[in-house]
Amino acid sequence: EGIRDYMAYCAGLVQKYPDRFIGCFTYNPRFGVEEGVAELEFHVKEYGFKAMKIHSNMHAYRPDRALDWLRPALRKCADLGIVVLLHTGDGPYSIPTQFYPIIREFRDVNFVICHFGVQTGGVYTFEALWMVIDSPNVYVESGWCLQSRLVEFAPAIPKDRLLLGTDSPPNEPGMWIYELAVLCQDYPQGCNLSEEDLE
Repeated sequence: EGIRDYMAYCAGLVQKYPDRFIGCFTYNPRFGVEEGVAELEFHVKEYGFKAMKIHSNMHAYRPDRALDWLRPALRKCADLGIVVLLHTGDGPYSIPTQFYPIIREFRDVNFVICHFGVQTGGVYTFEALWMVIDSPNVYVESGWCLQSRLVEFAPAIPKDRLLLGTDSPPNEPGMWIYELAVLCQDYPQGCNLSEEDLE
């Protein structure tokens, strides 16, 4: 019941506007692991959700020490073929490399490092960079990343694994779109990225 209440707003939007929204299930193991896995499957099959988000900082657990909480949900994600989003940038429980154990164990699951390892609680952009370079099942989204780091990192990241992110609300999405578009300009604001690569 608690999980359904927690997900009701998102489920309602997906049902009302299926052409505009894609559902993402927030997995909180503190509701119960078995219950969470069952509700994940329900939301994927009933509402067509396409992703699961892990927000370990909000739910107060270290992902590298809570593997018994995470493994059942990740097995279900692998079975269902859905993407896993990882909230990162806040200490002490969402530092990007704390997710390495599950990323390495579940190579058949695609992970998105949200916020490029940046939030108000920390800046872990270099960790996020090396994780996306080292692991073919890891993607990174641009929201919150410093412009200077995007200029430095964009040439090193496979183009299909750097995603537009806005983290909106509360952010203004146009700003984050422009932060990627400016990469097509000359240094130092850009890195002479081609329009094709930008797309």
